[in-house]
Amino acid sequence: MRIPDFFLASATLAIGLLIVTGVADEQHHETTTDSPAAIAAQPLNNPPTFEIPIYEIVGVGQEVGFGLEVIDAESDLFLVELIEKPDSATFDPYTLTVAFKPTAEDIPQAHFTVRITETIRATNEKRVNTHHFAIEVTTEPQPERIARPLGRSVEQLITIHDPERLAEANARWSLDKLLARNAELFVGELPEGVDRNLAIDGAELYKDFLKAWSLAHKNPELDPGSDKFNASKWGDPKKWKIITVRPRLDKKWHEVRIVLKPPAHEASYAMFKFRPLTELPILPPEARAFNNKSFGEIVLKHFFTEDGKLNPAHTKDKAAHAKATADFLDDILHWKNPDESKTWAVQGVQALPCEARLGGGTLTDENGKILGGDAWAWNVLKPTVDAENKRVKFVNVPIKGFASHVEPNEAGTEWVMSCGNPLFDPESDVYDARMVKLCRPTGHTDLPSTGDGYQDTPEDPTAEIRSSFIDAAHLFYEYKSKHMVSTVALEDPRRDLFEEKGMTCAQCHVRNFGVRDMYDRAAYDPGAGLPRSLNKKQDTTYFVISPTTHWQPYTIDFQYKQECKAHANLLEFTGVDTDLNCPLRVDE
Repeated sequence: MRIPDFFLASATLAIGLLIVTGVADEQHHETTTDSPAAIAAQPLNNPPTFEIPIYEIVGVGQEVGFGLEVIDAESDLFLVELIEKPDSATFDPYTLTVAFKPTAEDIPQAHFTVRITETIRATNEKRVNTHHFAIEVTTEPQPERIARPLGRSVEQLITIHDPERLAEANARWSLDKLLARNAELFVGELPEGVDRNLAIDGAELYKDFLKAWSLAHKNPELDPGSDKFNASKWGDPKKWKIITVRPRLDKKWHEVRIVLKPPAHEASYAMFKFRPLTELPILPPEARAFNNKSFGEIVLKHFFTEDGKLNPAHTKDKAAHAKATADFLDDILHWKNPDESKTWAVQGVQALPCEARLGGGTLTDENGKILGGDAWAWNVLKPTVDAENKRVKFVNVPIKGFASHVEPNEAGTEWVMSCGNPLFDPESDVYDARMVKLCRPTGHTDLPSTGDGYQDTPEDPTAEIRSSFIDAAHLFYEYKSKHMVSTVALEDPRRDLFEEKGMTCAQCHVRNFGVRDMYDRAAYDPGAGLPRSLNKKQDTTYFVISPTTHWQPYTIDFQYKQECKAHANLLEFTGVDTDLNCPLRVDE
């Protein structure tokens, strides 16, 4: 299949992990450059962009935490340093986290200066930018920042994030209980003849969870077995809070996603996925419709009236909505098959993806000296049986890959991922037999377990390369830049059709483009030809897609797309025509 010139051109532009735009100057923000000659010599290389911390006013004695969030367009390595701060602030250079508890001496303003030293990948030259910002300090404590309401469909269904609306869910489902429920589902899907008399202990499962994080981020503060373990931050799983409940009615297989955050200042998120049906064993063709119908009926039961209207009582009555949300989670997490004739219809465990700025995206030398990076990394956990076959434990597993090649299915009715990338073609000049297993039967292409400062396998040129259990923006640059976008540009709208947008975790969460043109049929139907355009440009998304203190441009568009798909899918799978809107009309 011939790739149109504009896709190849875009793929060339996108050889970095991301294409990003600069950050506009804001109040109390200055940028200075120490090496203008270097910039002139590299006109196509943009300096790293810096996100101004969201806190504008903080009260005396009120502790807040924020990260120094930096993105580089070309995935050049950069070192972030906080060179000016008040004495009342502390800074962790490994996680790029600032903790600030102002005193009366900080009134009226606390000043911060960030220095970013970039090493340009193409030339190995260095250039320096500084960013200054100030936070007003007042005698009065300020209210906690949460993302503003974004319409009742989002607030009550698509992305439930108001703490009052999540209060009952938090009362019922602590992190250790969610881990234990995952373990129970794992045991339930073990094949017959296997001993299912396994210990399930929420406290021990939480220790496994932390050890897996510690391994992924190379951060001993997370490891309960380390003398550097920080128990005040990580010791109690019940201090984690559900910050978002997302019924994903837009997914091919409908599911709920539950996002939790710990009390630590370091940005760190664990996201549970639950749906009626397990992925194992291989299910019959009718399974998807059965899953989606079952899920949709539970959604309708708890969030809609009998005539298909989003329950108007929940708009102002947050307590009633909080109970409905918790009841919805209970029904999904303890789903029972109502049709005994469908013996294959059993619930099972889904993956537990995690996103955190805990140092996994920080590059260090053999002596532990920080060389650079943004501190963000992603890993995925799943339950398994321990070596003694006595209990269930959680471990890191390979991250499900991205779309390295896209082509029509045999019927020519939809776009599918495939291993058609030259990397996996024995006739190609770039074929690498060591990496063949990185392309899964589903067409997903995994990241390798070695690359750009990350080493998980012996440096043996003949050794088979395993799939990575971690992703970070500055890791695997050569692999991503050469093989991921060689036939499918990063902004290709067909990526939107696949799990997690057909991208790696880092690329999905750090982007400057939105969702596909909802009117372009070719973006999902090969019979209509090739897509007319790339995904539209937007301001850069800085790492976090679930809203915390504010909505980012991509996140807003993403909510609207989910509402479109939710309306269409509830109608298709349950027959109920709801009053959900479609701000981005789907031409399907």
